[in-house]
Amino acid sequence: MARYTPEFLAALRHSYEKTHQSGRSIARDFGLPNTTLRGIAMKRGWVRPPEPVRDLEPAMRLQLQPPR
Repeated sequence: MARYTPEFLAALRHSYEKTHQSGRSIARDFGLPNTTLRGIAMKRGWVRPPEPVRDLEPAMRLQLQPPR
């Protein structure tokens, strides 16, 4: 099993949890197979951000965002 540095995992997690970039694109950017990225994310409990709402006025988008 490959071992990854804490810095690598932190950058990977940031891309996975904080961007709307596709999982395949993130995996490609980090030189990983998509299945490896999904496995790491599932094992560590990482969660993707909700998909952005499209084609709505900015005020409507604010109403649909979940409370923090």
